[in-house]
Amino acid sequence: MSFYSLIDILLSRTSINITPPWKGEFAELSNFYLGIVRNINMKLVANHLLHFIIYNYTIRGYRHKHLFIMKLFLALTILLSFLASNVFARPISYSGGATIMQNNDAVKNSIHVHYSPSYKYSVGYKGEYLRKDQIALNGLQLNNLVKRWNLPAAQGNIYLKSNVGNANKSGKNELYGFAGIAGDFETRKYFISYENRYYKSDGDILSNFEQSARIGVAPYVAGYGSLHTWLMFQVSHQPEFEGDEIIATPLVRLFKGAHLAEFGVSSNKRILFNFIARF
Repeated sequence: MSFYSLIDILLSRTSINITPPWKGEFAELSNFYLGIVRNINMKLVANHLLHFIIYNYTIRGYRHKHLFIMKLFLALTILLSFLASNVFARPISYSGGATIMQNNDAVKNSIHVHYSPSYKYSVGYKGEYLRKDQIALNGLQLNNLVKRWNLPAAQGNIYLKSNVGNANKSGKNELYGFAGIAGDFETRKYFISYENRYYKSDGDILSNFEQSARIGVAPYVAGYGSLHTWLMFQVSHQPEFEGDEIIATPLVRLFKGAHLAEFGVSSNKRILFNFIARF
């Protein structure tokens, strides 16, 4: 099944009467946005306007023909989030669940859409754009749960992430892949995580190592269905990014019901905005 066929099925599950832009005569992305605004409630319109602002100030400024698919995902993120249920910032959902993870950080923009046949692994599309080097990555990603600890008042996880796909820079294409590990441990009050990955293409486009760590604290413990707030601090390390080798980012994580969002400003004066929906 193609990605567009999957989106057609998801749209058919809603009461929204929208013709996707890949059907029939190609339409501008703005027309697709307007179709959403005309057919849904004002809560979604407000979310749409927020996403429009983020799109213009994080994606639009970086001109690259391969970013169209990322722009399309940004448009769909808000729509699909209203089909979602419980949201967690993890690379694997419950069995049969799907997730959209859209990230804009200090050095790149990315989108990850995955499906979990089992709670032990997920598979999906991963698109990334490295702004400084103007490299677009499009690949198939596999996420594996290596180990999980379920404690009375806490949970810990270790994941293995791997990816293979196409790297494009200035019209040049190469096969690339990455592999890395990620781990997290959290209670209802405290959070800590670490992740690394190594990127390599079969030519000279890409050869990067990166790692990041986070700590977080919840200023209050919220009940089920309430707004959850986390105050976090992230440090990322990417040795090959001259001038941005180490970046610190204080951020706020908010989630309630089907939505998770993160906002922050990094030490290199870039805005961090992440959005996750699980359904």
